[in-house]
Amino acid sequence: MIDTSQDGGVTRAQALGMGAAALGAAVAGGFAVSAPRVARADGVNDLEDSVEDEGDYNPYSGVAEDIEYISSANGHVSAYAVPQVTYADERTAYPKRVLVVVDYQVDFVDGGVFGRIEPAVAVEDAICAKIQEYRDRGDFIIYTMDTHPADEYAATREATVNPPHCDPATEGWQLYGKVRDLLNPDNATLVMTGTYGAPGLVRVIEGYREQGIQIESVEFAGVSTTCRVLHNAIIVYNFFPELPMIMDAATTASYTDERTEEQLEELEAWGFIVKR
Repeated sequence: MIDTSQDGGVTRAQALGMGAAALGAAVAGGFAVSAPRVARADGVNDLEDSVEDEGDYNPYSGVAEDIEYISSANGHVSAYAVPQVTYADERTAYPKRVLVVVDYQVDFVDGGVFGRIEPAVAVEDAICAKIQEYRDRGDFIIYTMDTHPADEYAATREATVNPPHCDPATEGWQLYGKVRDLLNPDNATLVMTGTYGAPGLVRVIEGYREQGIQIESVEFAGVSTTCRVLHNAIIVYNFFPELPMIMDAATTASYTDERTEEQLEELEAWGFIVKR
């Protein structure tokens, strides 16, 4: 049975069952406390039990075990997910790669607040192929979603430079196109953030390592290369200086191809591996 107990927060089970409008209303209302750990739908209640539960559970799916929401006085809302444990005998079977798909949302691609951004639309198929590549190999996939409840956005620094966007009560917040069909909190780890970069990425990757899993590399895809992808890549780059950081030019885009290439060259100069 799913545990729906809470102390003013919203449980993972409830969040996953919400439509965009309902989730938007909940976020706008403010998540005052962290959601409690909830049982998985298959009845597993804690990390230890999941080691023994074979069932149909894919240990490499990256299903979020906890999703914690934090709301502060200035309206910043962030959320991060702690990845599911793997079975004990598979934790160190072979190194895992991590793919981070950054903010590939309607507002940043086509049909949203910022209109149609052709380079962002153009990388859709390549991002889908990259997701499938990592999934087929059994690697970890994390995806970030920019999240700005309408009634809190005006109090943020970003509101001074960008119009309201990525309100979870709107279509603009949703993942774009075929990527929406490939990613959800039951087959990848969702990290929501109200800032350009998502500090929660660090906790997710540390969570893998705390389970004894060797991380081979971290690769970034999504939009935009010069802003959101850059901020997230730099956060992870600085926390894990020993890990190879990868960018594939086919899976990331900015407002123009020229700006994308300039940023990739800069990242390459900093030690990122750029695939072309």
